[in-house]
Amino acid sequence: MSKNHNKHPLSRRVLWLAIAAPFIPGTVTGGPPIPFGGWSVNNGNITASCASGALCGPSLSTTGMLQRELTVGADNGRYIQNILTDSSASGLPGTLAFSSESFVKQGWSASTWNNTGGINGQSNATTESSGAASGLSSLQVVRDSSGDSMLLTSKINTGWALEAGKPSIEITQNVGGSLTSSSVDMVADFSYIANMDASGNRTGFKLDLAQTVNGSAFDGGGGRGWSGGGSINKMVMRERAGDMVTSSGSASISSGSGGFGGGGWSSGTSSGSGGSISWSAGNDIKVTWIAQSGFGFQAYDNLSDSRDRIATSSISGTGPFTWYDPPFGPKPSYSSGGSSGGGGGGWGW
Repeated sequence: MSKNHNKHPLSRRVLWLAIAAPFIPGTVTGGPPIPFGGWSVNNGNITASCASGALCGPSLSTTGMLQRELTVGADNGRYIQNILTDSSASGLPGTLAFSSESFVKQGWSASTWNNTGGINGQSNATTESSGAASGLSSLQVVRDSSGDSMLLTSKINTGWALEAGKPSIEITQNVGGSLTSSSVDMVADFSYIANMDASGNRTGFKLDLAQTVNGSAFDGGGGRGWSGGGSINKMVMRERAGDMVTSSGSASISSGSGGFGGGGWSSGTSSGSGGSISWSAGNDIKVTWIAQSGFGFQAYDNLSDSRDRIATSSISGTGPFTWYDPPFGPKPSYSSGGSSGGGGGGWGW
């Protein structure tokens, strides 16, 4: 059986973008040189404070734009900071319709420049880049409250910007908010967390998908699921791989009362019905759970081996029928008035 691993691209819709990307890095640090968001704008005129420990040079500005040079850190690393927003904007970066903040690290530091002479404005680029890795540090937040609400948060730190003990990539997205409002028919949650090494190779990841649909919005039911009418339909998928799977383990599940578990609404049984799977540290493993009132389906799979998944279903219960934490995180639950079950890591989701 062939098992493919999908890649998950970043969203291109960016309302708050903050990127720190060195062309030729000096001393390796973690994250941006100064905290993101230390500025405000009033009718297009941007005011930026100088963070503690930084030396801020003169700024070049016009409505909706500010550029300045910073010297930061023990090695006196030099950066160009650019801030962009709408020419008539007012407020803070996290509240604006559009804002962009970026840092570009120069190919030399002040201390190195003084020690090596820097003749005719040429930096000692070859010496500075020797043995050092390139990198990227970014923070993105997308907010869209029109129609179906959406919140996207993305944080990336690679190469010189790697932070010890923290993931290289953390992405979460929520569409629809929650099913506590009569105006909401669907809630979807996405979470992707990955580790990378200094060379940019992915070493492990967690992927969480969850969706909750208020069936009464589509089946003409007399009320919404959260208020007791209609039907709530729920799906949760969680996948763990590489260094996110830190120990060996196993999962088992019994054949169910119908469907993939042995008869019922599906004729026969699947080759992966019931049974158990096992995994080793570093394997790629996945659990899937689907439920609605009076029905549940669940499957486990080790994507690192050639064996079929194990699966079961029930026409008398929703499940989950078994659950293992670790590695799959907190056990989700089903409620006729429930929410999507969300993701399982990173910044608290």
